Amino acid sequence: MSKDRRAQEFLLSSCSLLLFLLTAFWVRSHAHPNKVGPFMTFLSILSYGLGLAGVILLPLDISAGGHENYHAIEFILEFAYWGTFFLAYIALPFARDFIDSGHFTFVKRWRHAYSEGIKFMVFGLVSSALFVVILAVHLKTVHVLPVLMTLGNTYGLLLVIVLLGYGLVDIPRLLMRWAKPHDELKRIYILATKADEILFEAGESERLMYYIVLSS
Repeated sequence: MSKDRRAQEFLLSSCSLLLFLLTAFWVRSHAHPNKVGPFMTFLSILSYGLGLAGVILLPLDISAGGHENYHAIEFILEFAYWGTFFLAYIALPFARDFIDSGHFTFVKRWRHAYSEGIKFMVFGLVSSALFVVILAVHLKTVHVLPVLMTLGNTYGLLLVIVLLGYGLVDIPRLLMRWAKPHDELKRIYILATKADEILFEAGESERLMYYIVLSS
């Protein structure tokens, strides 16, 4: 094994370890200590870590492409890609449906999340197959993979533009609010009143559900 390959593998290992440590610290600093369990914390760390891994490894991927050292990062890139794919379409929707379920037992919550996940995957597969067939008929060819890749990249770029556009607008607006503390205090008073109303309604709903469960 050459010295360059050893150095790159050491750099990749160090960057990956540092990335997940920083991601774990960031998630733990924003997660509620009493409402977020260990599993959801781990799932959040893994999701953010794999998402950021693609961005951090991109310069190394470009610089190592076509060289013998490329194999040192190929496994990590494939793991980040397919891991993100699995989390986005299977694990995270399942966890969301499990948490949002109105059932009270673990088994019933799991069954509810499983049934909703099956519906989501069936709908996604049928919609994707129907879209591919319509696209093939419209283009009068079965070689639609390049078009699908182009549409996927376009969708990703549009999503990035939307998110960056929100950040470019929201950050200056936030700074303007901080520059006017009197107006910001008035806005927070209004938000506090709405939050108090929502809290009161949630308490009433909780008591009502408690009485319904006791009566049943």
